[in-house]
Amino acid sequence: MHIRTAALALLIFAPVAGAIGIDTPFDAARSQGREDATNPEYQEWYLGEMRPAFAPAFQAGLGRCASLAQGEELTTLGLVFVVEADGAVGDFFTSADTEFAHCLEESIRARTYPPAPKDRFYFGLDFAPHPTNT
Repeated sequence: MHIRTAALALLIFAPVAGAIGIDTPFDAARSQGREDATNPEYQEWYLGEMRPAFAPAFQAGLGRCASLAQGEELTTLGLVFVVEADGAVGDFFTSADTEFAHCLEESIRARTYPPAPKDRFYFGLDFAPHPTNT
């Protein structure tokens, strides 16, 4: 009887949760990261300063941390971090709570980035390639 009640509750609440937009903190951060990255006001900083500054930090972190990745984590992990107005890393979000993710966070936090053009710029990275329409 308890299994039927639980199953019924899932059927009732699952559509409601999706309809009202309940996301994980990572999902919300990823959405904000997409918005920040595509905002024309920030394009010059994002493309000309932040991405070039992040690339070597990420490569170093990946080299240091890749051996910790489990399963398909190297191709499926997503991460988002907040670049503060002074270039420090603020909040950090990952799609999975793993040793690999924690190692990357350590590496990324160890650096200071170009000062963000707004108080909290969400910078995101999805390891998984985006699907193509063919």
